[in-house]
Amino acid sequence: MTIATLDNKLGQLDTKGLSDDARATLTKLNGTIDELHAMLARVNGERGLLASAQRASDSVGDVANNAGDLSTDFQQTLRDVQEMSQSIRTLVEALELDSDMLLKGRAKAVSP
Repeated sequence: MTIATLDNKLGQLDTKGLSDDARATLTKLNGTIDELHAMLARVNGERGLLASAQRASDSVGDVANNAGDLSTDFQQTLRDVQEMSQSIRTLVEALELDSDMLLKGRAKAVSP
């Protein structure tokens, strides 16, 4: 009786439908694999994402290395600006004490 039931159930299977479903699933799987290959090609290679990231990283490193050279120039510029600021401050303080000194000019030194 079990073999007859099994034979009956196997006879009821829609093997054509199962085959069509399997074929559709494999087609979709192939499409997904093709998309995965295309994506990996964009990531790898000379013009890929990884190469671009490497070039960007190298550029940042180059900028950081060159920043050391600029640092000395920048420090000197800051010192110059600080000296200029002090000179302006001294001039402003002198003008506050003698506001018409720009009109009169410097006072002449008195000889002993």
